[in-house]
Formats: sequence, structure tokens, C-alpha cells
Amino acid sequence: MTNPLTAAAGSNQGGKGGGEPLAGVAAAALGVLTLAAVSPGVVPLAVGFAIGHRGYAVSKHRRFWLWLHAADRPIGRRLGRSQRGPWRLVVPEIPLLIVGAGVAAAVVAGAAVAAVRLLSGSGGLSAVLPSAAISLAAGAAGAPGAFLAGRRLLRRELLEGRAGDVLVNAQSIEAMTSADDEIVARSVGVSLHEDTVGLSVIDPAKVLTAPVPVEVGKSVRYGVGILMSDDSQTDRRRSAQFTAKDCDLVLVPETAGQQRIQVFAGSGVGKTELLAGFHAAQNRMGMTTVLIDLKGIAADAERFAADARAQRDYIGAEQMVRVERGGWDFFDCGRDELLDRLMFIAPKTTSTDYYTKRMRRVLDIVIDGRGTKPLVRSLDELTERLADPVRHLGAQLAGPITEEDRHGDTDAKSVAQDVDAMFAPLRRLLPKTGEGWSFTKLPEGSATIVSLVPVRPAERLLANLMLRDLRELLAQRSEQSANGINAHPLAVTIDEFPQMVDPDTDAADEAVRIFETARAADVGLILAGQTVESFSLDAQMQRRMLGAGTAVVLGRSALPDTVAESAGTRWQLEAAGDPYGHGINSARAQNTFAISPQQVRQLHTGLFYLVHEGAAARFMAFRTI
Repeated sequence: MTNPLTAAAGSNQGGKGGGEPLAGVAAAALGVLTLAAVSPGVVPLAVGFAIGHRGYAVSKHRRFWLWLHAADRPIGRRLGRSQRGPWRLVVPEIPLLIVGAGVAAAVVAGAAVAAVRLLSGSGGLSAVLPSAAISLAAGAAGAPGAFLAGRRLLRRELLEGRAGDVLVNAQSIEAMTSADDEIVARSVGVSLHEDTVGLSVIDPAKVLTAPVPVEVGKSVRYGVGILMSDDSQTDRRRSAQFTAKDCDLVLVPETAGQQRIQVFAGSGVGKTELLAGFHAAQNRMGMTTVLIDLKGIAADAERFAADARAQRDYIGAEQMVRVERGGWDFFDCGRDELLDRLMFIAPKTTSTDYYTKRMRRVLDIVIDGRGTKPLVRSLDELTERLADPVRHLGAQLAGPITEEDRHGDTDAKSVAQDVDAMFAPLRRLLPKTGEGWSFTKLPEGSATIVSLVPVRPAERLLANLMLRDLRELLAQRSEQSANGINAHPLAVTIDEFPQMVDPDTDAADEAVRIFETARAADVGLILAGQTVESFSLDAQMQRRMLGAGTAVVLGRSALPDTVAESAGTRWQLEAAGDPYGHGINSARAQNTFAISPQQVRQLHTGLFYLVHEGAAARFMAFRTI
């Protein structure tokens, strides 16, 4: 049974308590108004901080994160031919503005104290006007810094996923990332379009061209792109080979063997610019370079050659630059390899292997008389030996292949017809005797650019043969390295590598094998394609290739999920919101993709992700010309 006295007392206390909150609010409001009146500088400081710290409505737009940023002024030290040093993105204005806001807050507080003392004394309102003017001026001057301080706190809150509105949190992070990219891009004279993936040059004087020399320790490294800013509130891993301390450029590794890179990017995203940057840097470093462009664009080949010549002029190196539309020396190899090449392009028969065995037997005799004659070094020489084996090899060696059958034909004559047929599509792509190139006879410090169109069967066959030559070179250099022989540094770049592989061969498996050998041979190897699926349709082979221990560069692509997964994960606060997204019901920390596939789909032209040594970084590639 309820005690009426207790109930009455509780009712009276509740009635009194109900009026206390309203009175407290009124008193607080009056105090704020009084403070604003005697020290008006509080108003701009508070408004600036409030917009920066609680500007959820505008934080979803890139422009909010660009306000009051020094991106439209020169940032960092410009590197050129006459200046080499650490390249660091520095924006001193922002910290100074925030410090200025703190000083302004102290001045406003001092003005408020002075005003209160004057009012409590004998002075009237006119006595506080000077301090009020000082307060207002200080508050107005400190408002930008207060906004930046509030925005910095908001940034931390959003990155940690603590915003009350989960939808705004996600949208604001996207806008924040876009703004960070724009700030870095403007520092090198480029602007990233807000609503498209395009970009444009806004200040040609700021534009950097690859390779950018950077002094790192006692050596000079070369930059081919600029890293996009990371969240400085947490530690981030970086690749030791592609980055350096206090340097915001993507650097070409110092040795050829460290330059093993897989590049995945769609058409028109700046992949050619990226490859051109690496190629130019390799030529500046004095390496022997080979670039095989399987897109077959003549203008690109000439551009790569111009880059190589420019870099060689810069360092005073000999101009050994050649552009080839094929021009590969089929016969520059050893005996066994030559026989394998001839059998590789020989007509394939499915009904019987009689003709294959006959061709191998005849060629085994003709190419060098089974070790008794010089090895053939040209198609003309091979044709001459097949036409008259007795004169070139002698009756004893030529006897078995010159015996006539009942139709008056000989094995040598039949094989000569087959050789003429199988070389017919390749003949226009092969060089004159002694004028071609091959991996085994590259002059030290030379640059070779090869352009092929693999949609043509003959040019695809030639590309297959070049790949066999590359494998043979890697094997030779590995043996030399094991014997303590140091060969000259060599870097090979192949654009659209899957087009170089025989259709019956898994390109991912081929890539893994030559990557493994390239490391032992100290050969730089950059293999580029549009997607990982273009290398192999087998999921296990895709994973094997991505786990080959190379750097992975990922550009804009419609299906980046497999490659993005290889970058690993990072911790993120995952929040569950109410049905409308306005509020967090629960949250927990869990791993999510370090590289979001959706962000890859929306990358601007010229932007890429670099994945290496457990680190993932976004960067913008420089042009070379």
C-alpha cells in the first residue's frame, strides 16, 4: 500500500526538479550571450570550430576537405637537374593556422576576463569596447584555424567509424579520400576531375616528368610517381624497395633483380605512361633495356625510343637505341635450341608423327652436320643446305636424306618444302643476316623497343619465339650467377604479356616461372596485362601468380576483386545502423580489404595502387614527355 505522505513528498520534489533544467538552460544561454557581448571573438571561433567538427552535411563533398588548404600554392621542394634532394610534401600553412587559432582563443579569453573586471568595477560599457574590438579581431583571425582543428577532429572520428550516421560516415570517407588525392595532384600541377575519372593540367610549371632524381643516402634514386597522402594519425607500412624515408615519390628499385612487377590495368587508364616512366628510369640508370609492346602502336614505340634517347643524352651514354617491328634473329642460339625452335614452328600433324620425325631427323643432320659443320646462321643458309645437302655436308652425311623414293622425291627435298612453307609468314619479320637482335647478343647499355600486333598469327608466333629466347637467356644468366659471373644489368618490360604466350599455355604459369628465374638471374621483369583473368582462368594459378613475391601494380579495372584481395586486409570499425542508417545500433572492429575493389573501379586516370611487402599505397604516375 502506497504511503500518501511519501507520494506527496515525491510529487512535490518532482515538480521542483522539473523546473531546474529549464532554468539551467536559460542561465547557460544568458551566460553565452553575455560572453559574446563582452568578448565577441568567441563567435567566429565557435562557429569555425563547429562547422569543421560537426559539418556532417557538407563533409560528403570533396570541396569541404579542400577548403583553406594550400593545394593551389607551391608545395614541397621542386626537383630539377640542378637540385637533388629528399622530395617531401610539406604544407606548413595548416599547422600555423591551427596554432594561430590557439593563440586567438587565448586572446579572446583574456579579453573576456578583462571585460568582466571592467564591468565589475566602475567602468561602463564604453570601457569594454577596446577589449571587445581586440577579441573580435582575434576571433576572426583565428576562425580559419578553428575550422581546421575541428575538421581534423572530424576526420579522426570518421576514420574510426564513430560518426552517429553510418551512411554519412561512409560517404564522407570517400569525399575525404578524393580530396586527399586532389591535394597531392595539385602539388604537381594536375587537377583530378570531381565527377569523372579524367584529369587536366592546371599549372605546367609544376608538372614533374619521370624520372625524377632523388638523393637517398649516398645514392641517387629515380621517381616515377607521387604517393597519395596516408592517414598520418596511424603508422603505415611502406615498401623498402619502392619508397624511401622522407620521400613521397614512388622510386624505381636500385637493382635490376628487384624490379619484378606485375601490372594490371584496363585500357586508357595510364598504363603506358607508367611503363614509360619505368623504362625511362632504367635507361637513366644505364641498364640494358628491352621493351616489347604487344599493342603494336607505332607512335608508342617511337615515344619509348625518344624517352631512351633523352635519358642517354642526359647521362652522356652512347645512343644505342633501336625500334624493331620484329627484327628478331631466329638463328642466334645454340644447336639444341635452334632445333627446338625449328620444330616449334613446324607444321603439326594429328594423324601421324611420321612427318614430324622425318623433319627432325633431316634438320638434325642439316643444321650442323651433327657437329661436323658450322651451325647455320640464316634462313638462306638453311635453304641452301636443304637444296644441296651433298655439296654442303658431304655424301656420307647427306646420303640417308638424299635417297629417292619411288616418286623421285627425297627427305631433304620434302623437308625443304616444309621449311619454305613454315617460314613464309615469318619471312617479312626476320632480319637480314647479321642485322637482327636477340636477348643473348644485346649490346651492354642498349635499348631495344619491339612493336608487334599479336592478332596476326605470324606476329604472335614470333612473340612466342621471343619468349623462348627470353627463357633461354634467364637460364644462361642464372648459371653465370651461380658461377660467380656478374652480367650487365638487364630490364625487360612486356606490355600485354598474355598475348605473347602460346594459346595452349597458361600465361600465369609462364609468368611465375620466368619471374622465379629472373630473380636468380638479376634481371628486371615487368609484365603487364589488363586483368589477372587474361593471364589465366584457373583461380589457383591466379593466386599462385599474385603470390610470386613480386610487386603488384593495380590500375582502374571493372573486375579488380581478385587482385585487390591479394593486398590483404586492415582493421576497420564496422557499424550496424538502424533501418534508415541514422544512428549506430552496434559496432565491432574487423578486417576489411586494404584496397577496396570499388575504389579501384573509380580510380582516376594515371592513379594506381602499389602492393609490395605487405604494404599497399596509392600513387599517381608521372608522364615522361
